Amino acid sequence: MGLFFRNVSFGSPHRPTGMLSELAFVEPVSTTPFLAGRTGALRLIRSLMDSWFGAILGGSVYGAWAVWANWSQGSAHAWGIGLAHWATSALLTFFGTMAMRKFYGNGRGWAGGLRALSGGLCLTYASLLLVHGVIRTEHVLLTLAPGIIPNVLFCTGYALLLVRTQPEGVRP
Repeated sequence: MGLFFRNVSFGSPHRPTGMLSELAFVEPVSTTPFLAGRTGALRLIRSLMDSWFGAILGGSVYGAWAVWANWSQGSAHAWGIGLAHWATSALLTFFGTMAMRKFYGNGRGWAGGLRALSGGLCLTYASLLLVHGVIRTEHVLLTLAPGIIPNVLFCTGYALLLVRTQPEGVRP
C-alpha cells in the first residue's frame, strides 16, 4: 500500500474570504480514491492474461510476423517457422504466466516481482532460441526483435500484477 496525500483546507467554501485567511495543508491518507476498488479489476486483467484466449491471440500476431520475416526461405519453410513460433509463443504466454507465479513463489513485494520478471524473460528467450535453433530459422534476430519490447512490457506488467494481487506469504 502506498502513501498518498490529499489537500485539506480550513475555512468555509460557501463564504468568500481573503487569500491569507484560509490555511491549507497536506495530510497523508492510506489510499487514493482512484486506486480504491481497483484490486477487482486487476484480478480480472490477471485472469485474462492467464487464459488460453490471450495466449492464442498473442501467439498469432507473432506467428504472422515470423512468416513474413522468413518468407525469403521459401513459403513452405516460412509457414513452418510461423506455426512453430505461434505455438511456442502461445504456450509460453500460457505456461509462462504459470512459471512467473512459481518464480514469484512466496516472495514479498518487489523481491518476488523481480524474481518473476527475470525468470519469465529467461524462460521465454531460452525457449524461443531453442525452438528456432532446432527448426533452423535463418533470421532469428529479425524474427525475435519485434517481440522484445512487448515481451518485456508483458512480463513487467504481469510481475507488477503479481506484486499487487498476490497474497503475501502464499504459494501460487
